[in-house]
Amino acid sequence: MSQTTDATTNTPYDVAQACILVVDDDDNVRRSLKRLLHRHQYQVVEADNVDLAIELLAGKTVDLVLTDLRMPGKDGIDLLRHAYKHHPNVARILLTGHADLEHTLRAINEGASGVILTKPWDDSTLLRAVQEQLERALLKRGNEQLLRINLEQNKKLLELNQSLEKRVAERTRALQTSHQSLEKSHNSLMQTYRSTIRLLLEVSAVNPGIDSTLAKNMAEVSVTLSKALELPPAEVTAIRYACQLHEIGKLALPSELNQARESLLTSNAWRDYSMYPERGAQLLTSVDYLAKVSLYINHHREHWDGTGFPHKLKEEEIPLGSQLVLLCRDYTLALEKYREKKARLGKRVGSMNIQIEALKDIEPWVNFRYPESLYLTLKESMAVEEVEVEDDDESADKKGHLVSARTLEPGMVLAQDVYTNQDILMLTQGQKLTARHIEKLLALESEFGRDLSIYIQH
Repeated sequence: MSQTTDATTNTPYDVAQACILVVDDDDNVRRSLKRLLHRHQYQVVEADNVDLAIELLAGKTVDLVLTDLRMPGKDGIDLLRHAYKHHPNVARILLTGHADLEHTLRAINEGASGVILTKPWDDSTLLRAVQEQLERALLKRGNEQLLRINLEQNKKLLELNQSLEKRVAERTRALQTSHQSLEKSHNSLMQTYRSTIRLLLEVSAVNPGIDSTLAKNMAEVSVTLSKALELPPAEVTAIRYACQLHEIGKLALPSELNQARESLLTSNAWRDYSMYPERGAQLLTSVDYLAKVSLYINHHREHWDGTGFPHKLKEEEIPLGSQLVLLCRDYTLALEKYREKKARLGKRVGSMNIQIEALKDIEPWVNFRYPESLYLTLKESMAVEEVEVEDDDESADKKGHLVSARTLEPGMVLAQDVYTNQDILMLTQGQKLTARHIEKLLALESEFGRDLSIYIQH
C-alpha cells in the first residue's frame, strides 16, 4: 500500500491506516465491502442510512466516505453534499447500481463526488479508486496544514505590528509629538505591512505554478491604471497587493494542477482548479488590513459576461478591484508575449510597439471579460494612442544622447525604448514625443525620485 508525505513534517501518511465510512442500506453489501477493505488493513465504520452517517462524520475522524446512491429517505448525493460542505477534506466515492444519468450528473454538478463507481463493482477498480482518493485527500490535508502554519505566522506578525502601532500611538499622545513624527510612524507601519506582503510573495514563489514576475509587473500596471481612474490611495494599494497575491490560492492545488495549462484540464481537474481564487481569498480573511485584497482576489477571474469563475458573477456584481486585476493580468501576459517576440526576432519585427500589440491582443475580450470603459482607460493611461514612429534608418545613431525629461520637447524622437522602474515598457524606440508623452515621463520621474534613462536621436 502506497504512502503520501506530509509537506510540513516529512512524515509519511500510511493510507492503509485510513478510516473509511461505508454507507448502504443493504447489509450484505456493507459486509462485502467491509471484508474487502479489511483485507487491505483499512479501518471501516458502517451506517445503513444517511442520518447515521452524518452523526458518524461529526463524531469520528473519517478519511473517505463510500456510499450507495439509492437509499430510503435521504440518498447518497445528500450525504456527499453534506460531506463536501462540512467536511471538505474527506474524500468521496459514490457507488450506484442504477444506470441513472440524471442522478450521476447531479452528483458531478454539485461537487458531491470525486469518483462514481457502479455495482457490481470490480474489487481491483474499487481498491484503486479508494487508494487514489485517500492519497489525494491526505496530500491536500498536508498542504492545508502548511498554509495554516503560514497564516499563523502572518497573524503573529500582524499582532506584533498592532502592538507596535499601539505603543507608537500611546507615545504620541504622551509627548504630543508633531505631525512629522506621526507621519514617520505611519510610514514605518506601512513598511512592515509591505514586508508582510513580501513574505507572502516569497512563500508563493516557492511554488513553480505561481509566476511571481507576472505578479510584480501586473502590480505596476495596476498602479498606473488605478491612478488614471482617480481611485483613493488605499484602493490603489489594495489593488496592487491583489495583483501581487492573485495566485496565492494555487498553493492548495496539487502540483499537476497548478502547473497545467488551463485549456488542457479535464472537467474534474477544472472543478478543483477553478476554486483557487476563493482559496486564496480564504487565506487572507483573517488579516484585517487585507480584507479588500481578499475580496479582489476572490473574484479576479470573474468575467463581465458571467462566464468566469468561481462564482459566475457578472457586470456590476464583480468588484471594480477584481475587474482591474483581471485586465492587468491579461494585458501584462500579452505585453510579455510581444516583449519576448521582439527580443527573439530583433530587427525582423521592425518598429513594432509592443504596447499597441498587447492592447490589440486583449481588445476582443472587451465587454466579455471587462467593460469597454476600463479598456479605454488602460489604453489612455499607457499613452499609446498618439503613436508616431520614425522610419527605421540603418545609418541612424541608435544610442542617441541621454537627457532628462525636463529638457524634452514635442517632436523629439526616442533613440531607445523607455522602461519604468519595474522594467515595464513605457515608450518604444522611434516614437516621436508629444506633449502628453513628456507630461507622463515627468510624472514618473517625480514618482520614482530619480531621472529615467531617456535617449534622444541626434
